[in-house]
Parts: sequence; structure tokens; C-alpha cells
Amino acid sequence: MLLSIITVTFRDLHGLRRTINSLARLRACSENDVELIIIDGGTGSDFQQIASSLSGNVRIVSEPDDGIYDAMNKGLRMSRGDFVWFLNGGDECTIEKIQLFLSSLRRARGTMAFAGYSLDTGFGRISRKPRTSDYIWHGLPTSHQAIFYPGDIVRAQEYDLSYKIVGDYELTARLLKMGVESSAIDHEVASFQLGGVSQRQARLVALEASRVQKTTLGYRWHYRAVSRLRHIASRNLRRLQTREWARLTRPSRDASYPPASLDNE
Repeated sequence: MLLSIITVTFRDLHGLRRTINSLARLRACSENDVELIIIDGGTGSDFQQIASSLSGNVRIVSEPDDGIYDAMNKGLRMSRGDFVWFLNGGDECTIEKIQLFLSSLRRARGTMAFAGYSLDTGFGRISRKPRTSDYIWHGLPTSHQAIFYPGDIVRAQEYDLSYKIVGDYELTARLLKMGVESSAIDHEVASFQLGGVSQRQARLVALEASRVQKTTLGYRWHYRAVSRLRHIASRNLRRLQTREWARLTRPSRDASYPPASLDNE
């Protein structure tokens, strides 16, 4: 089994449908290489209707959990793939050249593979390419939805449940600190909407990220201070970009050409 896709959801049937639909082509083209694991926090009967409509290599658990990282750990324990990919309810798979992507993933076996992603602003999408693993001093080299974790290694580690928001950052930092090699995949693999929990609770994100940088990565206070300032600047820039994107894409009676796309940060 090449790839285990783990989707965690709770009371978001619309988002879950969007995720499942976005994975249809990938699953159809590579059923023997890909498994889908859905961990539901106990949504109820409506979820069962969606679950019963799925076929192929899929496994489903619907029961209460102790939060998102507990649910992700459940999915990890069920997974069998050489790689594990977390694409949670509401996130979308955007892989276009499926066989080329699978070939790239096979070549990356034994590494933690970083891919590209896009941010859905509600007015358009802003593309992001992965950074190198050195970027972990400040944050994830790419979005959590664009990381393919080496299966055997990540199953032996799991998420630290003491983190409420940045468990993905802590896990990735821990693996890199252990010496797990990283690689880059030249594909955009996922898209997700702005405005998630990590953006609404920026203060807690900053506190937990500083803890990762201190306890997991062993960085001194001045690195953590610079990182925090960069997080503040990045959030403000993202707000400005989103507003500018909205302005540029607003219909105009005088517009003769479509608006130009924004550059990456």
C-alpha cells in the first residue's frame, strides 16, 4: 500500500462531502495503491448515510474522541501505507496529474515529502510552494495538508495530545529533529479555506509554537522572539492579501481584462 489518506471530521457533512468528492479521481485511478480512512467524532445518522455510499478501499470509524489529534492518532493506528496523508473534512485534493504524482511519491519513499498547496480566499486561490526543511525553525515547510509522512516512522511517534492547535508542527519538528530526511514533490496536492481554528486563535498558536521551538527543537529565546514577530507580520500580510484579492476580483463595469494574480508571500 503506497498511500493512506486519513480524513478527520466532526459535524461537517458539507465539508466531508467536498473532501470525498475531491478524492474521487485519485481513488479511482489508484485503488490498489491508496486507502481512505475516515475518523468521525460521532456526527450521527446523517454521517452514516455518507459512509454507506462509499465503496472501494475505505475504512470508517464513528465514535467520540478527545479532539482532532486523538482522532488523527486513531487513523494512524489503522493506516497501512508507505505514506500517510492527512486531508481533513473540508480540505480538497487538487492533484491533476495523478500517475505522475504517484511516481513522484514512490521515488520519495523513506522521506517526509513536502508538496505545494493553495489557499482558498473565497475570491480565488493563492498558490504556495514548499520550503526546505530548514524552515522548521519558524514553522511548517508547507501546509499540514501537503505533507506526506513516512508511514512506519510516523505510526511509531503519533501526535502529542498536550498540544491543542500546533500538534502538526510539533510532530513534523520532532521527526526532523530525529533525523528523518525530507524531499520535495513538485505538485500542488491540496487546497483549503482561510479562517480555520489556527487563524482564529492566533495567540494560542504563538504560545504553542514557541513551546515547540524551545522543547522539541531546542532553540534559544532570540530565535523564538524573531519567529513570533514573523508570525504576526505574516498574519497581517495574509489579511491584506485577502482584502486585495477581494478588491481585484470584484466585478467592475469598466473591466476589460481579468485581474492579475497575487504573488506568493
